[in-house]
Amino acid sequence: MLTLLRRLFIKDYQNLSDPLVRKKHGLLASYLGIVINAILVILKLVAAILLLEVNGVFSAALLADTINNIADISSSVVSLVSFKMAAKPADKEHPFGHARIEYIAGLIISVIVLMLGAQLFYESLLKIIEGELNSYVVSTLVILSISLFLKLLQAYYTYKMSLLLSSPALKATSLDALTDSLSNLAILISAFLSYFLSYDFLDGYMGLLASLFVIFSGFRMLKETSSPLIGQKASKEKIEKITALLKNEKEIVAFHDLMIHDYGPLNSFISLHIEIPETTSLDSAHLIATKLENKIHESCGANVTIHVDPISVLSSEEKELKNKISESLKQLDPRLRFHDFSCSTDKEKLEVHLDIVEPYEVKLKKEEIDSFLYNALNDSKILLVTNLVHPYEEN
Repeated sequence: MLTLLRRLFIKDYQNLSDPLVRKKHGLLASYLGIVINAILVILKLVAAILLLEVNGVFSAALLADTINNIADISSSVVSLVSFKMAAKPADKEHPFGHARIEYIAGLIISVIVLMLGAQLFYESLLKIIEGELNSYVVSTLVILSISLFLKLLQAYYTYKMSLLLSSPALKATSLDALTDSLSNLAILISAFLSYFLSYDFLDGYMGLLASLFVIFSGFRMLKETSSPLIGQKASKEKIEKITALLKNEKEIVAFHDLMIHDYGPLNSFISLHIEIPETTSLDSAHLIATKLENKIHESCGANVTIHVDPISVLSSEEKELKNKISESLKQLDPRLRFHDFSCSTDKEKLEVHLDIVEPYEVKLKKEEIDSFLYNALNDSKILLVTNLVHPYEEN
C-alpha cells in the first residue's frame, strides 16, 4: 500500500537521492499521520463521551490516549514543517544546508511526548488513589479495536518511510506510534476485562500503564534524536563501504584519520589522510587524491576532502626503530597503534615523528606513553615528536 501511495502522489518516487523527492516523501508521511491521528481523536472522544453517559466520569485511560493522539498531530505538524525547512538549499548564513532541522524536529517531538507522559501519569495516579471506577460498553470496544489497527498501520508505514529516507524525525514518530499501539492494546484488554468480568477498577491502572509507555517512548526518542546533534559516529555500513573502496586502491600505501561529519540526511562531509610514496610527483599525488574524492562522492553522495601524506623509503636502521616502537607500544597496551612515522635529523638529535592512535577506552596520557617509549628505546639521541589521536574507524 505504501508503494502505491508513493506512486500516486510522488513523481519519480524511486529517486530518493533527489532532495525534492525526499521532501515529498516526508510531507506524505506527515499528512498521513495528521489524518490518522485526527480520526483517532474523533473516535476516542466519541468513546469517552459514551462512557461519560454510562459512568458519569471520563475514562482516565481513554482521556490519556486521546491527549496523546492530539500530541501526535502536533508531532506530525512539526515533521511537516521540518521537511519543508530541511529541503532549503545552503545559504550565506547556513553554508552546510538546513538538513539538521530534521534532528531538531525529532528532539522537539521527544520533549512533547515526555511532558505529556508525565502529565498522564499524574492524572492516572489520581484516579487510582480516588478509587474511580469505569465500565466499558460494546461500542467502545469496537472503537478501541479500530484505533489499535489504525495505530499499527501508522507505525508500519512511518517506519518503512524512515528507512527509505534515513530520517530520525520519522523514526521517532514511528517509535511513538508503536508505543501508542501497545498503549491501545493495554486499554483494549482492560476494556474487555471490564465488559466481560466487571473489572471496572482497571481503567486508572491502564491509564498509568499507558503513560509509562509514553514516557519510555519519549526517552528513547530523545536519545536517538539528540545523538546526531551532539555528533555521533557514522553507521558501520557507511564506514565499511568507504574503507573497502580505499583498500582496493593500489596507488595508496595506507589511509587513516577517516572522519565523517553529518549535517543531516544526504548531507555529509568526509575527510581522510592517504599515504603515498614520497617519490610520487605532486601532480600525480593530486590526481590520485582527486580520483578518490570523486569515487567516494559517487559511492556515498558526500563532500570529500583528502589530505596526502608522503611516505619516505626507510633505511634499515629506521625500519628497525619503527619495529621497536611498535613492539614497545604493544607491551604498554596491545590496542595502541601508530601511523605517519617519519625520521629527520636535527643537529645531534634524530627526530622521530608519529601519530599514536589510542582507543577511547585506554585512557593513557600522552606523557605516560612518551615516557614509556623513551625508557624502552633507551637512546639519548632520539627525540620523540608524538601526537595522540583517537580512532574514528577500525581498519
